[in-house]
Amino acid sequence: MDDQGLSAIAAQDPSKENHFVAALYFSGVQVLAVSAPYSAPLIMSGMLDNGDYRNAYIDLSSASDPEARFFVDDFGADGLQAGSATEGPRDSVNRGGQQVALDVSDLYAQADQDYAEILRLLIGKLR
Repeated sequence: MDDQGLSAIAAQDPSKENHFVAALYFSGVQVLAVSAPYSAPLIMSGMLDNGDYRNAYIDLSSASDPEARFFVDDFGADGLQAGSATEGPRDSVNRGGQQVALDVSDLYAQADQDYAEILRLLIGKLR
């Protein structure tokens, strides 16, 4: 994203009907990523076609169904880090409106896998 001067990106998830992913990127500092279904897919597709990725992210993170939303706050923009941080903010994951504990191995593994899938889709959009 740095190379393309982007601070936001969004894409459709082709494996799920009316499902989209988006991220805000703060270079080297933080990634905020969301994966969620969207009830007005034509509107979301229009935002993607127009490169309006920031508003796509905002809509997915606020207007989508919280029960179906997966949200990642990746401090350091270095992938999810399990366990407790000794200093500074910790990575966090919210699935379906519930905070996910990243110090529980099976929950961490699933969250990490889902986050990797979001990133794979978004990287594909950048290419």
